[in-house]
Amino acid sequence: MNYQKPAAICEGAPARDGPCDSHRIGTFVPSELQAVEEAVRSQGVAIRRMRLDDIPGVLELVAQLFEESARPSRREVYKNVRWGGPGNLVAQDGSGSLVGFYLCTSYAEGVSLGVMMGVARRMAGRRLALALERRSFLETMAFGSRLRYGGVRPDNFRSLHVLLNQVGYVGEEFVVSPDPALSRILITLPQTPRAYVAESRWRSWASWSSASAIQT
Repeated sequence: MNYQKPAAICEGAPARDGPCDSHRIGTFVPSELQAVEEAVRSQGVAIRRMRLDDIPGVLELVAQLFEESARPSRREVYKNVRWGGPGNLVAQDGSGSLVGFYLCTSYAEGVSLGVMMGVARRMAGRRLALALERRSFLETMAFGSRLRYGGVRPDNFRSLHVLLNQVGYVGEEFVVSPDPALSRILITLPQTPRAYVAESRWRSWASWSSASAIQT
């Protein structure tokens, strides 16, 4: 099969955005963050940056959603929360219960990596996964990331269906692990305002950047 990324996404590559990037991002990100916050607020949910005291709740949700071989260790989650930057998020419902999380690593060289995302099954259909992903994308863009890496499991048919039929491609590389739960289809997207808008037009609620995407 021969395919490539849609031009609407590729044209947002950082090299084309020029020297005004920082100013554009500084004016673009706040309004988009407000839109994300309003969308989840209407569902009775709040998203905020992950704290160290959130780790037990995150691990509990991970245990509910992922098979053991795919679960990160407490140390791995700690490293993301402590040093991974502003893209690490949790979502809470009106009672304060943790109903979603996003783990992300931001690098000094302007690259961010979506590590893992999970949403409680009872929250299915509320677009919470998309809100977590967009919030993390925007927060790391404001932090200085200009390139976003992520991966989708090859058995995550829901996300692959959305990627192929609504985005137009499923990834650049297939990394095979002896443990099938750790195999990934790798995806790369530019982190610029133009790319964010273009990619948002193509996408439904499923996430390209989640390690196992959304468990429903």
